[in-house]
Amino acid sequence: MTRAPRVRYAQHVFAPLMGWDNDRVRQALERHEAGDFRESADLAEALLTDERLDGALQQRIDGLLALPLSFEVSTETGDAAAAELAQKKAAEVWWRFCPEPVLRDVLKWLIMLGVAVVQLNWTEERGQWLPLLEVWHPRDLWFDGHEVTYRVGTPTAQIALGADPYKWAIFASGSQTPWMNGAVRRVAMYYLAKQQMFTDWAHYSEVYGHPTRVGKYPAGLDESDETARERDAYQDALVNAGKSPVIMLPVDIDSEGKAAAGWDYELVQADGASAVEVFERGIRYCDSAAAMAILRQTLTMEPAPIGSHALGKVHNAVRHEGKRADTEGLATTGHYEVLRPWALFNFGDERLAPWPKWDTRTPEEREAQAEAEVLEARRRADVAKAEAEARRAVAEAKRAEAIAAAEAAKLRAETLERVAGAVAALGASTLASRVDWDALAKDGGLPLAPAGKSQPRELGRRALSGGGKVLHVVDGTYELFRAHFSRGRRRVVDGKDVKATVGMVASLVALLEAGEVTHLAVAFDNPITSFRNKLFEGYKDDSVVPAALRAQFEDAEAAARALGVVVWSMDEFEADDALATACQKYAQNFATIRLLSPDKDLAQCLTRAGVVLVDRARGRELAADGVRERFGVDPESIPDLLALVGDAADQIPGLGGVGIEAAAALLSRYSHIEDIPEDAAAWDVEVWGAERVAAALKAGREDALLYRELATLVRNVPLEETAAELAWGGENEGFGAWCERMNADHLKGRLPVAG
Repeated sequence: MTRAPRVRYAQHVFAPLMGWDNDRVRQALERHEAGDFRESADLAEALLTDERLDGALQQRIDGLLALPLSFEVSTETGDAAAAELAQKKAAEVWWRFCPEPVLRDVLKWLIMLGVAVVQLNWTEERGQWLPLLEVWHPRDLWFDGHEVTYRVGTPTAQIALGADPYKWAIFASGSQTPWMNGAVRRVAMYYLAKQQMFTDWAHYSEVYGHPTRVGKYPAGLDESDETARERDAYQDALVNAGKSPVIMLPVDIDSEGKAAAGWDYELVQADGASAVEVFERGIRYCDSAAAMAILRQTLTMEPAPIGSHALGKVHNAVRHEGKRADTEGLATTGHYEVLRPWALFNFGDERLAPWPKWDTRTPEEREAQAEAEVLEARRRADVAKAEAEARRAVAEAKRAEAIAAAEAAKLRAETLERVAGAVAALGASTLASRVDWDALAKDGGLPLAPAGKSQPRELGRRALSGGGKVLHVVDGTYELFRAHFSRGRRRVVDGKDVKATVGMVASLVALLEAGEVTHLAVAFDNPITSFRNKLFEGYKDDSVVPAALRAQFEDAEAAARALGVVVWSMDEFEADDALATACQKYAQNFATIRLLSPDKDLAQCLTRAGVVLVDRARGRELAADGVRERFGVDPESIPDLLALVGDAADQIPGLGGVGIEAAAALLSRYSHIEDIPEDAAAWDVEVWGAERVAAALKAGREDALLYRELATLVRNVPLEETAAELAWGGENEGFGAWCERMNADHLKGRLPVAG
C-alpha cells in the first residue's frame, strides 16, 4: 500500500507591508494578474484592516460554514460496503484534519486571491492516516508559467507542488487562471480611493473646519503709536483665546452703512458644507462597492426600479448562487486533493473517497423537497399496502386451495379404504378370479391384490404419493425458532411455555396433511453447542437461545416422535450436518431429497439433480442449477464464500475488506480460497478494489481456512435408520393425548393413526 509522505515544510515569518499608494497598488495587482501573489497577499492583509471589508468577508465565510455538511458515498467502485465504510469514517475525522479555523483561512484566501494552498501534514492516529491541513500563506506562493505549476518558497528551497504528490492541496475558484477571480482585484481601488478621501477631508478640515474671529476697533486708534498699542493688546487677547485665525478691522461704519465707534467681536464661519457631503458620499460609495464585491452583490449600488420585496428575492438568489459556487469548489478540491489520498492510504483504493456536500438549498427548496418526500412516502405506503393486500389475497387463495385439496385427499383416502375392504371381502369369494386386479389397481391408484397376496399396511395419503421416491428432511431447530418468535400469543401449560413446541408440531402436521410426504425425518440441535465451538470460541452456542425456548428442546423431540416421525437429535454435530449426511447416505434410495430449511449453508448440498432446498415460509425452492444464479458460485464453493463474507446466523465473522461481490467473482473463477493467487495482478477476473481485497486475503488466509472448516457441513454423521425405516406410517396412539395435554385440540384427528 502507498505510504503517506511524512515531511513537513516550514514557512517564513514576516510582517505585512503597509503604506499603500496608487503606484504600489497598481504594481501589486499587475503581478497578481501574472500569477505572483507575494505582494497581493500583503495588499489583501491591508484591505482587511478595514472593518467594513473584514466584516463583509466574515459574513460570507460565516454563511458558508453555517451550511450543513454531509458526505456522499462514492459510486466509482463496485465494493459498496467498503465505500460506505469510507464515507462513515470520513464523516468522523473530517473536522479533525480540517477544523473550522483552518477552513476559515482557506476561504479567506480563496475569496480574496482566488487561490488557497494547504500543506497536508500526514500523521498516524489509532491506526489511521490523517492529513492535518496547514494553510500556506500566499506571501510565499506564485504560479510558474514555464513549468505550468504552482511553487512555494520555504526558508531553504523553492518547491514545485506538482512534484510532491499527496503533500499539497490547491483550492482554486475555477478556470485556468483562478487568481483573476480574486476579490482583491475589485476591492483594492475602492479601498485606496476611500483612504485618499479621508486624507483630503482632513486637509480640507484644516483649512475650512475652524471659524475666523473678527475683531473691530475704532479707526482712530491707528493714528498714533500709543493708541495702536491698545489695538495690538486687543488683538493678542483674541489670538490667545484660541488657534483660529484672527482678522482685525478698523470700522467707522457698520455693515449697514451706519456710523459705528468702539470695540466689537464676531465669528465668521467658512461655507464648506457641500464639500463635506461630497466626502461622505464618496466614502459610503467605496464602502458599499467594496463590501458588495466581496459578498457577490451588485444591485444596492443603484436605485432599483422594482420593489424592496422583489429586490430582496433577487439578492437572495444571487447570494445562494454564490454559496453554491463556493461550496462546489471546496467540495471538488476536498474530494480530489484531500479525501482521495486519505482513502488511498487507509483503504488501499482512492476511488472509495466520498464527496463532501454542503446543503445550499434555500428554505423554499427545502420545504418543496420535504413536501415531495412526504408525497413519495405516502405513495410508497399506498403501494406497499396494495401489495400486502394482494399477497394476503394470494395466501388466502392458496390456503383455500390447500384445504380443498386436503379434503379431497381425505375423501379419496376414505373411499379407497372402503374399496380396499370390499376388495378384501371379494377376494375370499369365487368372484375373485373374475376381477382384473391390475386394471383396478391402476384406475384406483392403489396396489390392490386378492386374498392371499400381501396388502399395504396403510391405504391412505402416503400410499397415494408414489411409493416413497421422495425424502423430506426438516430442520427442526429452525421450525422451533420460527414458532417461538412468531406473532402468536404465548401458550403456557403447567406454568411452562410450549408455544414453540406446539407451533413446530403444527407445521409438521400441515406438511403431512398435504398428502405428499411418504418418508420424513426431523433433525434437532440439542444442544446448540457442537464440535465447532472447540475450533472457534466465537462460534454460536446456547447463549443465543432464549431460556424459554431452550427448555422446550426435549419436549419438541418427544412431540415429533409422538407424531410418528423419525427424530435425529444432534449432540456433537448440528442439525445441518444431519441434513447433509442424509443427502449423501440416502442418495441411492430416493430420486428426490427435499431439505426443508432456509439456511443458506445447506446450498453446498445441492450438488446433484434431485436435491432441493425448500424455504416453506417464503415459498421458495432452490436446486443445483439455481445456486450460481443466487450466490454467484457453485455449490462446492459455498463454504469458501461464507468463510470470506461471514455468516451472521452461525457467528462466522468473515474477512474484513472482502465484500460479497468480490468474493463471488474470485470463487466463481478459482472455486476455493487456497486456489486464489496472492498477487492481484495474477487474477484473470475483474474485481473492484483488487489490491485491497488481495491484502485482506493475504493477511487473513489462515482465518479464512478456519472459517471454511466451520461452514463445511459434515456428511458422515452416524444416522442409524435405513431408507425403509424413514417411512411415515401415521401418528402414534399417544399423539392424541399429547394434543389434549397441550390444549392443541386443533391438531387432533387430522392425520391417520399408525396401524
